[in-house]
Amino acid sequence: MAAAGQGQEIGYRIHRPLTLASGDRDRVLTVPADESGMIQMDGPAVYQKAVKAMMDSLSRAAEASGFDATALELIVPHQANQRIINAVRQRMKLDKSRVFSMIAEYGNTSSSTIPLCLEKLAIDKVAPATMGLTAFGGGYTYAAAVLEKM
Repeated sequence: MAAAGQGQEIGYRIHRPLTLASGDRDRVLTVPADESGMIQMDGPAVYQKAVKAMMDSLSRAAEASGFDATALELIVPHQANQRIINAVRQRMKLDKSRVFSMIAEYGNTSSSTIPLCLEKLAIDKVAPATMGLTAFGGGYTYAAAVLEKM
């Protein structure tokens, strides 16, 4: 992550990311094979799965990297839904200042949400020593990683 302005570089080590997929056995989020159908979603079930998966993957990635997820300075979650972000924060018992969100300004930018958040942090010259990244996406895929300032 490079800081804007002064030409000062902020270096981070990315610990081995954790990537997972569980599939949708209960068919609560289905996408038709052709364009004639409609996407079907059981919102509350997807919400519960997303919150649990994001917390679990972050905890596992942090532990594998020698950290406690709740001790990371900043959590940068996928910016799909503010309710999901709030639930992750509340269930992890974190202060609002420790979970980065800019969904109100940019909305859900799909797979670009975390890179855009990291860019914003770099532009604002916010460089916490440790960050946890966590995401949940279509196909019930989820991932997490820990960044550590070098």
